[in-house]
Amino acid sequence: MTRPKLANLHGLSESEIDTILVDLARHAIILTPANTKTTPVAPDPGDQFLWDLLASLNDLVLVTGDELLRHNELMRNRVTLPQEFAAHLAG
Repeated sequence: MTRPKLANLHGLSESEIDTILVDLARHAIILTPANTKTTPVAPDPGDQFLWDLLASLNDLVLVTGDELLRHNELMRNRVTLPQEFAAHLAG
């Protein structure tokens, strides 16, 4: 969240970011993929864990701006932009 491109988008201070991350960690649910042997290969090898989670739990949605992940046909309806997700939550 401190990368310049992201920081310009959200405008939060490091202290505000720390507060958000601590709050997220406090309320986090730890998930483990059920069966990674049948999971399709992620478009980016560094995102394989996320792909494994999406494949094993049908009620998950990945919120990201990562173009490779967003435009992958296998998970098209499971990956969304942050602004689309926020609009969905707002109703």
